[in-house]
Amino acid sequence: MKIVFHKGFSMLELVITIGIFALISVFFLTFQSDVFSLNSLVTNTFSSQQESQQLLVAFINEVRPASNSGTGAYPIAEATSNAFTFYTDIQNVGVKQRIRYFLENGAIKKSTLIPTGSPPTYNEENENTTTVMYGIQNGSNPLFKYYDNTYNGSSPPLEEPVNIPDIRFVKITAIRPLESSKSTTPRTYTTQVMLRNLKDNF
Repeated sequence: MKIVFHKGFSMLELVITIGIFALISVFFLTFQSDVFSLNSLVTNTFSSQQESQQLLVAFINEVRPASNSGTGAYPIAEATSNAFTFYTDIQNVGVKQRIRYFLENGAIKKSTLIPTGSPPTYNEENENTTTVMYGIQNGSNPLFKYYDNTYNGSSPPLEEPVNIPDIRFVKITAIRPLESSKSTTPRTYTTQVMLRNLKDNF
């Protein structure tokens, strides 16, 4: 009697092999997904922080030297919880631009108006508005808070409506989430600046 040996996988071996391959595939895909998610989170975190830092640095550099407008108007034109308008010579060329930061539809926007003519006039038609930060979720938290010359770092802000001549410090606070499903916790970006040309507490 001739004995024949059949080479190959038995049904049980085939099932086990497929199961092992499936587990390895699931592990690899999960690992790959986590790597991509982590990379996306890191990228979005860096992008969000960079954009926020650019806004805060620009705000400080523009507000600190605020001074009378080209027509002699007071350095601060508007000061509410979600809008701040002031005059400043950010290019140090003797031209006082009118700059307005404000919150609109979940975005921080910036309007710039350069005076024209002699004597200079601020024509509203020449105002240029851009969006400097999206996704703001401040809720009931004001974008701006204002302080007088008694501010010591922990003093309460001036009550609204703010008496503009009392303002010596301005604080801006923006709350926004990261653009990632892995992180839903909002981040808070804030800074404060003293208007040096209005300083009277030496």
